[in-house]
Amino acid sequence: MEAVRCDVLMRFVPSLVHGVADYVSGAAILAVPVIVQEPEPARHVMMIIGTLILLNAVLTNYELGILPVILLRLHLRIDAVFSVLMIVLPFIVTLSLSMAVMTRVFGVMFLVLAASTVLSGKSLVGHDRAGPRTRRSRQE
Repeated sequence: MEAVRCDVLMRFVPSLVHGVADYVSGAAILAVPVIVQEPEPARHVMMIIGTLILLNAVLTNYELGILPVILLRLHLRIDAVFSVLMIVLPFIVTLSLSMAVMTRVFGVMFLVLAASTVLSGKSLVGHDRAGPRTRRSRQE
């Protein structure tokens, strides 16, 4: 009897929905600091993070990726790093209260999306997906 992996049970967000969230949140992170008229250093940091989030989305091998060179599994790990950065950003850079709240909300959102996005078959390219079946067929 095979053990059921815990991370498979917790993944329920389709990668297409994750991709839409990537582009929308990246655009929002670029636009909101300008609209709110955040001070220069904070605005530049937020614009860099927004650009990196959009670049991560463009380069990912999923439905909305334009130049698919990054596997979805790596994309989710990068999202987790962005989430931690967004959560601690108010401690690093002086942000207005509204921006501090926004960065933490986006940070938590990225963390939840990274933990709950379904890994499709093409995101596992390069990994031995048939491992257990191959071992069983050899034993029979």
